[in-house]
Amino acid sequence: MHGNPVIHLSTLAIFSVILLPLCIAMLRGWAPGWVRRRLTPRSIRNRGAAVLLLYGSAAVNAVLRAMGASYEVVMAATVVGAACAVAGALFVAVSDVTEKRARRRAGNNTARP
Repeated sequence: MHGNPVIHLSTLAIFSVILLPLCIAMLRGWAPGWVRRRLTPRSIRNRGAAVLLLYGSAAVNAVLRAMGASYEVVMAATVVGAACAVAGALFVAVSDVTEKRARRRAGNNTARP
């Protein structure tokens, strides 16, 4: 059920190198220029939190499976990880909706004399 621990730990290492610095930078408000032109700092931080939730759920599942934890523990972590993934998706959705509303208001306010 657990698969090869080398695969779990190597994918965890790859995602740690790629996603962890990205989500920490986004939580601090940093983003590339092309992203900063599209999103507000609050939206960038929300997306950083979403990436951190996804990373955390994947990390917990990978470590538990690599350690050979029991079926019940792995399934409980999978359920919690799925809830974290849904929360991350909600962070992005709410961020996107508020971003669109802010742009619409800014567009409407500048058009009025």
